[in-house]
Amino acid sequence: GLTELFARYLGRLRALMEPEPRWPDDGRADPMPASVRHRILREWNDTSRDFPAEYPVHRLFEQQVGERPDAVALRWADGTMNYAELNAYANRIAWCLKDLGVGPETPVAISCPRDPDIVAAVFGVLKAGGIYVPVVPSLPAGRAAAMLDIAGTDIVLTVAGQVPWPAPRGRAVIEIDRDPRVRCAASVDPPAVTTPANTAYFIFTSGSTGHPKCVAVAHRAVLNLLNWCYRTFGFGPRDVGLCVTSLGFDLSVFDLLGLLGTGASVYLADEAQQRDPELLLRVLLEEPITFWNSAPTTLHQMMPLLAELESGSATQDLRLVFLSGDYTPLTLPGQLRAVFGGAELVSLGGATEATVWSNYFVVGEVRPDWRSIPYGRPIDNCQYFILDDEKEPCPVGVEGDLYIAGECLALGYHSQPELSAERFIANPFAEVPDMRMYRTGDRALYFPDGNICFCGREDSQVKIRGFRVELGEIEHTMRRHPGVRDVVVLARADASGDRKVVAYVIT
Repeated sequence: GLTELFARYLGRLRALMEPEPRWPDDGRADPMPASVRHRILREWNDTSRDFPAEYPVHRLFEQQVGERPDAVALRWADGTMNYAELNAYANRIAWCLKDLGVGPETPVAISCPRDPDIVAAVFGVLKAGGIYVPVVPSLPAGRAAAMLDIAGTDIVLTVAGQVPWPAPRGRAVIEIDRDPRVRCAASVDPPAVTTPANTAYFIFTSGSTGHPKCVAVAHRAVLNLLNWCYRTFGFGPRDVGLCVTSLGFDLSVFDLLGLLGTGASVYLADEAQQRDPELLLRVLLEEPITFWNSAPTTLHQMMPLLAELESGSATQDLRLVFLSGDYTPLTLPGQLRAVFGGAELVSLGGATEATVWSNYFVVGEVRPDWRSIPYGRPIDNCQYFILDDEKEPCPVGVEGDLYIAGECLALGYHSQPELSAERFIANPFAEVPDMRMYRTGDRALYFPDGNICFCGREDSQVKIRGFRVELGEIEHTMRRHPGVRDVVVLARADASGDRKVVAYVIT
């Protein structure tokens, strides 16, 4: 009797633990009601909106030059530069590049310090018709060489004494601050040679095979993002943005191309200010900063310093805070509002392959039952799908794989067609033929109101200070060392909650 009772109890326990099958075994149609399916696929993705896309993205900056040439475009610790001066510098770089044969779809690497040179280089490449390719000077020589090879660039823009790695063989290295070809070039706008369909930039992300992935993004996708930002949050000439991210991190796309396309000014935090929370906070409090844009970690590291300030003591200028690239701590919105009472906090997400941001959530009251700040909803002309293993939509509250579609999508991975075909696949829900969607590798679910909750990754990719890091890439690289037999790489949080990469090695 006791054995039978135990067997019956064990059977009930198994029945409770096994999920109820969502699909009939007899091949019948999708059991999801048509009204629910329509709401999930259509109503929650009803984001269509016209946007101007008749010209390349740098044309927005040129329009501001014509309207307010004397307005401050760039600020930094030692000075300022107005729109006319920045435009003239960029034009000289552009004419120099054109003389070297740069035109549409020509990649040009940029490896400059965080000062006006790097901004002029970006606009100079775009004005010449080329693709700008950020290569951070502090990268290891091998990594930088691999990125230049994958991008296929023959030209590197830098400044005197900046590039620490050896000059790439067969590539022209132009020191834009003193090269006579730049200093003697014309300062008038070159004729436009690119269209919105052309590639604007390459951004590299970590790859699990040991090779970085080179994401190619078109002008049109950037224009869609900027138009949504301008319309939704009212950016304009009165704004001053604090640029704290590297050119190799795609948040910089909005800091530079976005803000300077509205007549705003950009404060360029230098390397010392980037590394020191006290210096960064001083900029935030002493400069007329209206807009902050960073990964949550950058702002979170200043929270102990902010807590020392009096409540509401720094509310004069900061009106808008964008946080993206990683989880936003649930305590951060309250801590921020305690000092900057007038600041609106917006959490954004997406992927480099979906042009910086493609979803957003305006953070109001933080609910006690939240595990994290919601992912939110898609921006203009973007669609989000949470799908099961059969590529069918998941019901509300059921976790699935997250896909992104729409105008936000990148062109693909440059010179990596197999990877592009694997990640950018046919969109079965598109109303227009031959449309694509991007498989993010994220896990997500829908809340009943249509907002999305991010549930983690399906692979070993992690976020470190907002940067995507494939732990498998680090393992792959370390295993190539002759003294390493095996290695496991993890992301572990320290006492402050910040994650760091830790490798465990068997020699």
